[in-house]
Amino acid sequence: NGFVKQVNSNSVILDVNNVGYEIVIAKPSNYKVNTEYLIYIYELIKENEISLIGFASLKEKEMFSSLLRIKGLGPKGIINIFNQVEIDQLNDAIKNKNILFFKGIKGLSNKLSNQILLETKVLFFEDDSIKKHIKEALKSLGFKISEINSLIDETNFNGLKEEDALKLALSKLKNKHGK
Repeated sequence: NGFVKQVNSNSVILDVNNVGYEIVIAKPSNYKVNTEYLIYIYELIKENEISLIGFASLKEKEMFSSLLRIKGLGPKGIINIFNQVEIDQLNDAIKNKNILFFKGIKGLSNKLSNQILLETKVLFFEDDSIKKHIKEALKSLGFKISEINSLIDETNFNGLKEEDALKLALSKLKNKHGK
């Protein structure tokens, strides 16, 4: 959390307690100088480079982490995608297996577009299956359907085992109820 001090073509400088951090970010032009922002950070460490990649929302960061697992798609490629489309559009295109959507993104080859759909299909299938089981478990524990659906929509269960996903859901509900 800090104040944007400079906006560049692919990054912003965020001042946090008088320390400036350069953060690579999608759509940096959306940020205004001398305005406070909460930016979610992914720290990318390579052999000879450390980069901070920033996201406007947790949902965007989670999508980045999911896409980063795809062979042939690196951080720069994902930021390129985020610069061209909204996260909800991207999410819908993946769920609906919309290859034409991906072919419309500059810088994505046909091969990489197909790879994204192939690999994310597995991630989303597992995620949807886990969500279904969590809904059933929480219903059986007496939670309200509206509360369950809200929690499910706000939470990314990608990569979690069903048991861990249920623990996460219960933890979030506990925090929400302040118990």
